[in-house]
Amino acid sequence: FSTLLLKTTPYYPIAKKISIGKLDDREIKRKRILYKFDRLSEMPEVEGPKFVFAHFLIPHDSYVFDQEGNPVDKSEDTNENYVKNYLNQLVFTNKKIEEVITQILTKSEKTPIIIIQSDEGPCRLVKNKEAFEPNASLRAHAFILNAYLLPEIKSPGLYQSVTPVNSFRLVFNNYFGTNYELLPDEIYTIPNDRLPYMYTNVTDKIRVE
Repeated sequence: FSTLLLKTTPYYPIAKKISIGKLDDREIKRKRILYKFDRLSEMPEVEGPKFVFAHFLIPHDSYVFDQEGNPVDKSEDTNENYVKNYLNQLVFTNKKIEEVITQILTKSEKTPIIIIQSDEGPCRLVKNKEAFEPNASLRAHAFILNAYLLPEIKSPGLYQSVTPVNSFRLVFNNYFGTNYELLPDEIYTIPNDRLPYMYTNVTDKIRVE
């Protein structure tokens, strides 16, 4: 079960201290991610209409996959290797996503609606550019992958600056006969993890026309 759930129980500190089961967070993360990919590829075999939401915490650190999906030793997962490990895990992630999408499309009787989004960009990779390009880290953090497969719709109304706030409004309007107005595609940030609800609108700082 989830490491996060386990950490909320009295068993976790005891299990970490003794050798029973020998918990390895990195191996748990590897198995959890691979399990999700396997289960996601099986969704076309589930009968009836379905809404499937899958959330993968990759390529977030810790970095536990190399480009081929092999384990990365904890000693190699260091700040010095941050960029290399990030990119290696990203390459593996892309391969797995392509494999899963291919399987889903192959197994599905009817082409499904598919949306692939990331929740944030790799801000740590560009911090050294701040001195030369103001807001470089902020821009990198805010720019995300946002890809849509909207079958049988010639003009779904997508546009270059669309943000996830409008993703399902577009889907509902195109496929379910709704008439939702699109919301402003604005981008907000928070100062740190301790203030998760103190939002600041940074759209003007990062928008590239």
